[in-house]
Amino acid sequence: PLHFVHISSAQSVQIITKAKQQGMDVTLETCPHYLLCTMSDLETKGAAAKCAPPLRDERENRRLIESLLEDKIDMITSDHSPCPPELKDPANFSLRKAWGGINGGQFTLLSMIELAIKHDIPFERIAKWTASNPAKRFHLADKGEIRVGMDADLAIISLDQAHTVTAENLFSRHKQSLYMDHTFPCRIIGTINRGTPIYQADKDTKNTGKGKWLRG
Repeated sequence: PLHFVHISSAQSVQIITKAKQQGMDVTLETCPHYLLCTMSDLETKGAAAKCAPPLRDERENRRLIESLLEDKIDMITSDHSPCPPELKDPANFSLRKAWGGINGGQFTLLSMIELAIKHDIPFERIAKWTASNPAKRFHLADKGEIRVGMDADLAIISLDQAHTVTAENLFSRHKQSLYMDHTFPCRIIGTINRGTPIYQADKDTKNTGKGKWLRG
């Protein structure tokens, strides 16, 4: 079995799809920033938008979205790669030498819902790309579905509220992200981990739950 990460171009999708058709046990993923953002964001936001592979142009962005809609991409993952802000500070590093990574783990689901609204994608497909497909591929028992017997891992979303990213509501230790000041057309109002409420919007939630190492 082979899984390809950080796929950012339609050409790569085509090559991997051909391998699937030839019977190889391969899957691939892309990341929200390759679907929502382009190289123009690198020009405007600088090192905060630097990642590897890099953001692509608008044409490649459209082709990647088309590949997703054609079900040629198996899953969406955050590629959460934060760093201290000084490692992306132009006063300390040129863009070429700055840390290459996106602080985006908090916004994976919000990004995909934004994409779903924009392209009229059923939310069931978003759940497949972000939950059920990863659970199946990596043999994560009791994950990826909402049904009796599964872990009660849930995200509660409001489509009637927007969410603008600020330093105050960015939960990462380092308050820098490609998504800073971006407004998502939805809001996460609660999360539940194995039946335990972890986060509730507008409340000072201290419960961090109990983590558990998952082996595929």
